[in-house]
Amino acid sequence: IDLPFAAAAHTTIVSDTAVTLTAAGPLILYHKEINAGAPTNSAPLLLSQQFFNPLDRYEYDGNERVEKFVTDEFLAFTPYGASVALSNPGGQRRNVNVLLQLPVGAMPLQHGFYTRGIPLTLEPHSTRTFEYYFYFPTTGVFQQLPAQVAERECCIASATPATFTVHF
Repeated sequence: IDLPFAAAAHTTIVSDTAVTLTAAGPLILYHKEINAGAPTNSAPLLLSQQFFNPLDRYEYDGNERVEKFVTDEFLAFTPYGASVALSNPGGQRRNVNVLLQLPVGAMPLQHGFYTRGIPLTLEPHSTRTFEYYFYFPTTGVFQQLPAQVAERECCIASATPATFTVHF
């Protein structure tokens, strides 16, 4: 396909809702957009996203093991995981795309990703879970675009956005 083995230093400018890319050499560009969806007659999908420390994931309430979620203070250079659960409480099969993204400023762990789209067939009355891992290489306050679900190229479910305050 005549592309170079090493990518050239392309220039990207982001402003509000526009992105301008100036190519410094041959490239392949792929773009897919997910738009806000109109309400459907289908039962809604249930989507949740929680964050945890994989080195200290559980606590006990009596004899019951309970997950410990991290919600307020995160530490730099400490591994974290995200647990995303998607449930289809309705009686029909749903063909959806799940979008997972690392928090801004985070680095992927365990063969991770910055952004991943997952095509998925969700059977009636079923739940699927996804986990991914990351760490913050510096301190600061970082935003995270939450997990989102699209069906027929329209966003139909979104988890709650998170803000990460990272300290040493």
